[in-house]
Amino acid sequence: MDFRSALSALSAVALLAAGCAPAAAPPTSLSGLERIDAFAPQAQPPGVGPTPLVDLGIGRRTDVAIHVVATIQGESEPDFIDDFSERYRVTETVVLDGVDYQFQEGSSLSGDGPAPFSSYLRQDRSGLFLWQEDAGPLVRRYALAADEPRARFDADGFARRLSARGLDERVVAAYVAAAQRLAERAALAAKPGGGPNEHEITLLRYPLHKNRSWEGRVGFNVWTVEGRETIETKDGPMEAWRLNIVVPGAFGPNDVYRTWWGAPGELKREAHLETTATDPNGVPVGVLLWDETLELLDYQASS
Repeated sequence: MDFRSALSALSAVALLAAGCAPAAAPPTSLSGLERIDAFAPQAQPPGVGPTPLVDLGIGRRTDVAIHVVATIQGESEPDFIDDFSERYRVTETVVLDGVDYQFQEGSSLSGDGPAPFSSYLRQDRSGLFLWQEDAGPLVRRYALAADEPRARFDADGFARRLSARGLDERVVAAYVAAAQRLAERAALAAKPGGGPNEHEITLLRYPLHKNRSWEGRVGFNVWTVEGRETIETKDGPMEAWRLNIVVPGAFGPNDVYRTWWGAPGELKREAHLETTATDPNGVPVGVLLWDETLELLDYQASS
C-alpha cells in the first residue's frame, strides 16, 4: 500500500463464511515457506482477473487515521500518543523502466509529522507492487532510513512525560530506549519484500486464500492470510482480507501485527508489541507496551 502508515492494496470481494475452524498460527520460521513465481500461471480467485483486487484507477481517494500509544504495563494512562491522518489519491499513469505504474500522491490531513510519501504502484494477477520504495509505513514514520532503523518518535517528549510522573532518570532512560526498540520492531513488520522486477518491492501476492503464507522479504518476514471478513469502517461495511505478519527472531511471544486490506488499500490495522525496559546495568524496570491502530476514514472509488 502506500500509506505512510501502511502501503496500498487488496480488494473487495464477496464475503465467504470463514467457517468454525481457526486460522493456522503464523509461521515463526522462514524454512519451508511457499515461494511464489510471480509469472507462473495461477488459478484466478474471486476478484482477480477482469476486476483487480486493488482500486488503482485514476481519481481513487483514500483517507486514513493512525493512532499510536505506548504504555507502561500496569498503568492505565498512556505515556506516548501519536495521532495523524493522511490522504492518498491516484492521479495519473506514469511509465517507469518501460512499465506502466499508477502514481499515488500522499498528503497530510492533520498537518503534523513528516509529509506522507507519494509512490508508484502496479498490479497484475500475481500481486501488487511498489516501484523503488524499500521501507514500510512505520519505517518512514519512525526511522531515519530503511538501512538505519533508529526510531524517530518524540523521545524528548516521551521522557518529559515520564519525568513528570516522578520517575527517576535511570527508569526514564530505560523506557525511552524500550520505546525506540518497539518502534523499530513495528517498522520491521511493515517492510515489504522483493518484487519480480529489479526496482520493485512486493506488497501482496495473489491469489490469496486462508492459511497461505509467504516470505514478504526473503529470509526476513512472514505474511499469513487468516481469511476474509466484513469489517465496519467510518465509510460503512467493507469486505477485506485479514493478514498476520511476523518477523522471526525479532518478534516476542506477545507481539501481534495484524492488518486488513480491501479495495481502498489498508482498511484497518491492529499492532501490539511488548518489551522489557532495562537500566544500563541490565536490571529490568518494567514492561513497555506499544499499540498502533489504523482506520479508514473515507474512500472515494475511481471514476
